[in-house]
Amino acid sequence: MRDVLESAKMAGFALVIVGTLGLLLNEFVLDWGRPATLSFAAANAAGLLVLGLAYLRGGRERRA
Repeated sequence: MRDVLESAKMAGFALVIVGTLGLLLNEFVLDWGRPATLSFAAANAAGLLVLGLAYLRGGRERRA
């Protein structure tokens, strides 16, 4: 179970990094428009959700 939590944390961090870099590139360099902004924002939100759930699950295992 610990391996699953570690991979979820890594996936969450990857989503947050991709979302943040995509938003920055879209804003300052590429100007891809609204669909790209919404996609990168969704990646950020999904990454934060995955990270939050992984940390909550990990906290339960540590207490048990």
